[in-house]
Amino acid sequence: GGHAAALQVNVNPSQLKGEGDGRINILLLGIGGQGHDGPDLTDTILLASIDPVNNKAALLSVPRDLWVKEPDNFMGNYQKINAAYEAGKYDYLNKEDSSNSNQNAIAAGFKSADQAVSQVLGVPIDYNVLVDFQAFSKAVDTVGGVTVNVPTELYDPTVAWENHNNPVIAPAGEQTMNGAQALLYVRSRETSSDFARTQRQRSVMVALKDKALTLGTLSNPLKISGLLSAFGDNVRTDISLSDANALYSLVKKITNANIQSIGLADPPNNFVTTGNINGLSVVEPRAGEFNYGQIQNYI
Repeated sequence: GGHAAALQVNVNPSQLKGEGDGRINILLLGIGGQGHDGPDLTDTILLASIDPVNNKAALLSVPRDLWVKEPDNFMGNYQKINAAYEAGKYDYLNKEDSSNSNQNAIAAGFKSADQAVSQVLGVPIDYNVLVDFQAFSKAVDTVGGVTVNVPTELYDPTVAWENHNNPVIAPAGEQTMNGAQALLYVRSRETSSDFARTQRQRSVMVALKDKALTLGTLSNPLKISGLLSAFGDNVRTDISLSDANALYSLVKKITNANIQSIGLADPPNNFVTTGNINGLSVVEPRAGEFNYGQIQNYI
């Protein structure tokens, strides 16, 4: 870490070269992890973009099924964007390995994912955080659960077996979820669209941020270090402890009203649509395959 110009003390404005460099962009990647199908596929891709001057932020969901030209072709020249991380990592290792124990391989995966996301959004990525199912659930439990306002009942009989055989994953209304409940809430997609799922992911991330800041979990670098140590191989990041502390000082100034939640399929700014390539369901820009101009202008 340490390469976000906006985190430097008394930064010289001349160093903030190029549009977008005055922000701090963090790519949040969610994977299933070992023991799950496609353990290194980043089925959650969120860009957290922080404006340190105006104390604002944006959470942007990148559709996992977006069809892209991969920066690393270990898995093929053209794949869904959720394969970018594993392609870079596996290419470095020259094999498939879901352990995430080699930091250089992880860095290669981050580089590949960053390039894939940047080619779509047109903005640079400063930092990365990789979290698997176990770490996400543990994070929610560590802060004592998260309070989420569920707009409509989420009913999904396909995962009822993970919810005490109850197909109602979350009733409508405000409620506090533990780690297991929150994980089901952000993973479920069989009875709703993947776009709706990304909306749920963003709402839970904001709730998790609220709870963590309220408890002061992120105010102490030692607590951060202890939290990451407890997660072990379930969390990987290139954010240093000093930069994490600097980020905390910025994020605690940002209220929920100043966090914009963005999905690329949310009307009226719906720039992507579902498509089909050789029988494979994918997401593509409405402007045409690999045409990211509208998306980049909007971002």
